[in-house]
Amino acid sequence: MDAFIKRAKKFKMTRQNMFSLLAFAMVIGIIGFSIYCAVFLVTKFDTALELSGPGVPAQRFDIKGFETLDLIRK
Repeated sequence: MDAFIKRAKKFKMTRQNMFSLLAFAMVIGIIGFSIYCAVFLVTKFDTALELSGPGVPAQRFDIKGFETLDLIRK
């Protein structure tokens, strides 16, 4: 542990080291975001494609009931 602390104290933040750390952080961020997006899409597609029970029958227009309302002029 002491060797690590001594090396850390001697470590100078040069431009190359800074850009290497930033590149590593960016790659980790992109990988994490990509995994998050993939999991999100898989879970949403799973619920969207899930087959549900019997569907509700389509509603039909009641023409006789409409005629009894007498809304149109003859």
